[in-house]
Amino acid sequence: MSQRLLVYQAIWAMEGVPGIDLDADMAPALEMIAEAGFDGAGVNILRTARAEAVAQFMPAHGLTWEAMAAARSADEIAELAQRAAAMGAHHLNVQVTERTAVLEDAVALLADIEAVAANAPLPVYVETHRGRLTNDLLFMIRVLDALPDLKLTGDLSHYPVVHEFPLPVSPGDEPHPRKLLGLSRSRRRFAPGASLADGAATPALGRAVPRLVGRRLRKLEGEGAGRRRPHLPLRTRAAQLCRHRRPRP
Repeated sequence: MSQRLLVYQAIWAMEGVPGIDLDADMAPALEMIAEAGFDGAGVNILRTARAEAVAQFMPAHGLTWEAMAAARSADEIAELAQRAAAMGAHHLNVQVTERTAVLEDAVALLADIEAVAANAPLPVYVETHRGRLTNDLLFMIRVLDALPDLKLTGDLSHYPVVHEFPLPVSPGDEPHPRKLLGLSRSRRRFAPGASLADGAATPALGRAVPRLVGRRLRKLEGEGAGRRRPHLPLRTRAAQLCRHRRPRP
């Protein structure tokens, strides 16, 4: 099965974009995302009004969307997966909020989540995120030794914050992010979006980002026969859609 690149814009990251009021009217934000050339959007499925607006808009415009949520248990994730599938989400991205320092407890919880995902009506991925069960990189490497097929959303940006990699990255540290990426079905904070988020961004640049990504990476189509990841969603930040330079602190 060939791989297909999907580039999503996070709805939460559009808060504060000039001219956008997500609580008053979602339409301008969704139209901006579609006009910029994204393949869809990611939205917190627990924010009902926002999620329903995304679920109605995206398929009507030939786009897909990612359901996002935080949950403590496998049972909660099972319910969220059913809700996301009923609303037409492409996949469900979960941050596991239950935290433990005991490896066996973490493995047991994620094994339960893995079992739920195997029977879910849509793909379910666990996001690597600070302040969650996945907070510590070295702890997660031990978890993955026990659960080598766990499907992840790889957000490596959290690990330089929490783990504080010295530069240059040591040979001992380098394999750990690679291991996470090897199990990642979805990835966060793609580099072009992250760089634009830190400086000036114009509508032209915003439209160029997904197209540039597409030109470089859509060649993956047809090259992934036999691989485990038919889709590789990437999420970028809303600053690439802004019309002003973000003030620096």
